[in-house]
Amino acid sequence: MPKGGPLTGGRITFRDVRAILTQLANPEIILTFSVDWIIDYLTTEDEFLKAVLPLELGVDQVREMLTVRDNGGREARWLIQNLLYRHLQERTGAPYYTCFFIRSPRSHRTYWLVHISKHPRARDEMAVRHWGLTNHFIHHGQPGTQMLGYDPGRSLGQIPMDFLFDDDASTRSHAALMEELPERIFRPEQIAAGGVTLGSLFTGICNTTPATIDLVSKALVGLRAEGEVQITTRDGRERPRSATCAWDDIILPARQRSLFSAVWPVRKE
Repeated sequence: MPKGGPLTGGRITFRDVRAILTQLANPEIILTFSVDWIIDYLTTEDEFLKAVLPLELGVDQVREMLTVRDNGGREARWLIQNLLYRHLQERTGAPYYTCFFIRSPRSHRTYWLVHISKHPRARDEMAVRHWGLTNHFIHHGQPGTQMLGYDPGRSLGQIPMDFLFDDDASTRSHAALMEELPERIFRPEQIAAGGVTLGSLFTGICNTTPATIDLVSKALVGLRAEGEVQITTRDGRERPRSATCAWDDIILPARQRSLFSAVWPVRKE
């Protein structure tokens, strides 16, 4: 491994990441992490703890991951990845990020490719790259708006199937977004404020979904086709029937919704 620790691939630390985010207007940072290495070689020995210092992992966090690993199997690895993911969010303070995995065609190991930015559109562009290089990336999580959601009250059998950024993943994403987006659109405070734009909706979920702006847009168009929502342009005109909508289009519950709609707050004129 290069000097600086097996996870960082060099001497970059989370302190460096925070400095870049603070001092530059629109930086984009790409980091790689050998997550499989940290899971396989977890230990509280001094040499290991020194190696993970750039990631600001303390002995208590390492002990927690060791306890989780004792469960064994894919579920334990998934849970440890969740712990590391949340740690990365907290310690870097990154506004927007993607944390998907590079698949190695020659080994069973995967590497986190972490993209960090300060703008949701930059985050989207990176997600587009993952979908474009479908067979090179993998996501061990959900297809909707809670990609790393985990309910500790349920059995570990809830761990989802791998998400390969392929046609099946696109279909699963569309179905999940169709189911989960209405809860965000139909909140009384959103309706009272005049609706939610595609841009603000995507910005609110982009760190917790593998979906791109285009996939979210197509799900909204699908909800409109089912009579659940209406989509208007910034100047109040109905968005022409098309496959997508614009960043500043406004989404509201439809005035007359389907008889088969879920129970959501009624929009008052």
